[in-house]
Amino acid sequence: MRAAWKWNWVLLAALFVVTLAVIFARYSQRPTATPDINTSSAPLKPQGTSVATRRTHFQDFKAGNLVENTSIPATEAQEKNAINDKSKRPVTSLSGIDESVVGQAFQVSASVKEGCKSDTVECPLVMASVARMVQEPRDIEWAANMEEKIQSAVDMQGPGKYVIRNLECRTSTCILEVEIHVPGAFNGRYEDVIFSSLRPNAMTISAPEYDSSGARFSVELMDFARR
Repeated sequence: MRAAWKWNWVLLAALFVVTLAVIFARYSQRPTATPDINTSSAPLKPQGTSVATRRTHFQDFKAGNLVENTSIPATEAQEKNAINDKSKRPVTSLSGIDESVVGQAFQVSASVKEGCKSDTVECPLVMASVARMVQEPRDIEWAANMEEKIQSAVDMQGPGKYVIRNLECRTSTCILEVEIHVPGAFNGRYEDVIFSSLRPNAMTISAPEYDSSGARFSVELMDFARR
C-alpha cells in the first residue's frame, strides 16, 4: 500500500516537471511582437541625428555656413528662408563692391543744366556718362583711390583757383563738377596724377554764377573713364 502511494507521488512530480518543460518550450518559441508604428502610442526616436543637431544644421544653413555632405537635407522652405535672410543683410566692404549706391543720383548744378541748353556736343556726352555712373555699384577701393587722385590734381593748381563742388567715382566712371575762379578751363584733368589712371572724355561749361562779392565764375562738369 505504501509502495503504491509512493509511486503515485513520483508520477505526479514527473508529470509536473514535464508540464513545466512544455510550457517553457512553447513560450520561448513565440515570435517577438513588432510594434505597429501606425497604432503605437509610444513616441518614435529620431533616426540619424537628434533634434538639437537638426536645429543646429538649420541655423548653420540660414547663416550661410551649411557644409557639404550634411545628413539633413534642407527643405525647399528652408532654402527660401535662407535666401531671404541673405538678401536682407547690409552691404559691407568685405566684398569690395557696394551695391547700395546703385540708382543714387549725382547732383548737377542748375547753372550747368542751363549751360547745357546751348551745348549740343559736349553736354550730351557728359550727361550720358552721369546716367551710366548712377546705375553702377561702387568699387570701394578703386573709387576712393580715384577720388583722392582727382582731389590732389585740383589742389595742385593752387589755392582759390578751383573748388570741387561734387565728385564721385563708382566702378568704371568718375564725374567731377568744379568751380572755375580763374580764366580758362580746368587743365588739371590732364595732369599725370589723373591721366595715368583715368581717361578724360567730355566737358561742359555752366551758365555764369556769381559769388558773394559779385565776382563772376563758371562751373565745369566733366567725366573720366577707367583705364
